[in-house]
Amino acid sequence: MTPSLKEYIKTSIIPRYASFDKAHREDHVLSVIDRALEMGRNYDINEDILYAAAAYHDLGLEIDRKTHHLESGRIIREDITLRQWFTEEQIETIAQAAEDHRASAQTPPRDIYGSLVAEADRLIVPETVIKRTVQFGLTHYPELDKEGHWRRTLEHLHEKYAEGGYLHLLIPGSPNEKPLEELREIIRDEDRLRTIFEKIYSMDTDVQDQIDLIRRKEDEGLHRSIRCSQCIDLARELKPYLASLKSVDYDAFNEEYNRLVDGLISFVDSFVKRAKLRYVPDNYLSDLGISDFTDALKDAKSLISYISHMDLSPEQEALLNNHMTEIEELIRSAKTTRKKVLHIRRRNRLRYFLDGPVIVGLIVFTVIVIVAIIKLATK
Repeated sequence: MTPSLKEYIKTSIIPRYASFDKAHREDHVLSVIDRALEMGRNYDINEDILYAAAAYHDLGLEIDRKTHHLESGRIIREDITLRQWFTEEQIETIAQAAEDHRASAQTPPRDIYGSLVAEADRLIVPETVIKRTVQFGLTHYPELDKEGHWRRTLEHLHEKYAEGGYLHLLIPGSPNEKPLEELREIIRDEDRLRTIFEKIYSMDTDVQDQIDLIRRKEDEGLHRSIRCSQCIDLARELKPYLASLKSVDYDAFNEEYNRLVDGLISFVDSFVKRAKLRYVPDNYLSDLGISDFTDALKDAKSLISYISHMDLSPEQEALLNNHMTEIEELIRSAKTTRKKVLHIRRRNRLRYFLDGPVIVGLIVFTVIVIVAIIKLATK
């Protein structure tokens, strides 16, 4: 492999993946490169062409997700620097390989380079495939009942993944051979598949019910109490579920994932805005309700910590980081205010105890003086 090409891709191409969603960042493209080169050792290929195609295959995400494979091809053709190492014909081969990598493409790749990149980009995990199938049905066929979703899941898995299905591995000896056979074993065992379906279906509908509950409670005005412990409980339920919803080429699934995460982030956003509006230190100087307010802010910090471990876009991460900073500032201010409240209360108590005896003394002194004056007057 040409060292200067490798250095260019390492310093100028791979870093561009840092701005994508977590499923498509540097670790993903590096994995695709390694898998493609490993499979490519069994073929008479130009390693530089394969390396470049694998490195550029998802760059189109900078432009548009749905057509990113086509955008990747355009980026390759327009990259003048690549002409240092490749002819126009070779650049076209690289571009076509990037265009052909998408798993949902209706036609097979045009050559071995496209097949290698597409197979390297495809990662079959049996339970994840089943989960994506169920999730797709719940999103696009909400009118179906549970049994309807079960039948649709069964039909889709048989149509695509079972023996005779339309999914075909592109490269003999692919790392996906064993996982695909494991998936087919599950499909053949309908009882086992039903158990997995029940688990996924129940988890998804339970999560949606909790989201709906949170939204209803918000609509009822409970959020005005500046408490978000219920939302933290929801985040705990969502965390392991959402962490597993990572898909590379399943747009509808990613949209559902993002919708759920956006719902939590929206709650945090609303909480912070209301907290900033509600927090007027002087309003708390006569009431220790500032303690409850501080506790709620700490709850919000915990919620942000849970959400931050989910699969977030750079924009979502930036928004959460900004909210975390705002909440920490509110907590510091609230602590200062609480100290002020306690100081005022201690001072008032001291005044009460000091002023009481002084007033009594003055009254006694006044009475004694009056009595003395009366006695003198009567002599």
